[in-house]
Amino acid sequence: MPVELREYDTDKLKELKDSGDFDYVEEKTEPPSLFRRIWNYFISMLQKIFNAATGTPVGKVLIYIGLGVLLLVVIIKLLGINPRDVFYGTSDKGKAELDFFEENIHDLDFDQLLTEALTAQDYKLAIRLTYLKTLKLLSDRLLVDWEAGKTNYEYLNELKQAALRSSFKTLSYHFDYAWYGDFDVDEDIYKLSMQEAEKIAAKALKPQIKEEAA
Repeated sequence: MPVELREYDTDKLKELKDSGDFDYVEEKTEPPSLFRRIWNYFISMLQKIFNAATGTPVGKVLIYIGLGVLLLVVIIKLLGINPRDVFYGTSDKGKAELDFFEENIHDLDFDQLLTEALTAQDYKLAIRLTYLKTLKLLSDRLLVDWEAGKTNYEYLNELKQAALRSSFKTLSYHFDYAWYGDFDVDEDIYKLSMQEAEKIAAKALKPQIKEEAA
């Protein structure tokens, strides 16, 4: 029986080789880094917690509440809203409510505003006006350089006289306590603020008296 010689189909061989179906060499993969393993573990834990929370009606409600709070925080940040205004609200008190850091204190009639605040027994507002009136006096005497946006600490550092610094520090404390502390402010606290303001006024005006006498 004659032997039939058969030739390989080179085109077919090339096609199979290029297809990769017969490539049995295993590719080496790098193991995940420590950070990747920690991140994967963190994600898996979050998924488990989320799945467990959403598995009950109460859990779903808590998830929705959490998402709502997160959305509210994002909106507040984007709009630049003061959170205190959201929860406590604001009241309109006319000129006395002008923001100290944006308005010129030299345009305010402090004596008239103080009279109105004391008549209404609004001691919280009276303390703020006393503080601003004192700051105006120090600015007029060139003992501080008034500028919108400055902090109490910056003004305190500008005062050179130790006695002025001590009284102004105490007055600033009463102002912060009354205006930002959300505490009930009574007449006694206002009187303490007035005592410090009077000390500052006496010390600030003393150089002027000497100059006029000379």
